[in-house]
Amino acid sequence: MRTTLTLGLAMALGALVAADEKKFDAAKVEGTWEFKSGEKNGTKVEADALKGKVKITKDMIAMGDGDMHFEFKYTVDAKASPAAIDMEMTKSPFGAGAKAKGIIEVDGDELKLCYNPTEGGDRPTKFDGAKAHLFVLKKAK
Repeated sequence: MRTTLTLGLAMALGALVAADEKKFDAAKVEGTWEFKSGEKNGTKVEADALKGKVKITKDMIAMGDGDMHFEFKYTVDAKASPAAIDMEMTKSPFGAGAKAKGIIEVDGDELKLCYNPTEGGDRPTKFDGAKAHLFVLKKAK
């Protein structure tokens, strides 16, 4: 009985430690990234459209150059699983103010961002570009 209780407690603690290790670390998002792939509502994004760098600070995402420069302020709920991200466009050739809800994950030098581009739309629950926008980025060297 005591062995079973000890084993069960050890397994529960191990699961908590494993879950904590998978917890989203916002500091790992900061830096310069390059697009690896993209999909918008089931359509693959062409490689030419995925050129350029994405710069992420603790509260801002910036991409593009010149007339096609975009900036978004964002917040992350790291307690959600997967981590939830809320974005608001602050600079764009199309105007500011658009909002999107998404999910975000960092695994090593890879970042996944999946969001619903429709303002007021539901937040995606998984990293799937069939009905959302999904971008995979890699840390720039």
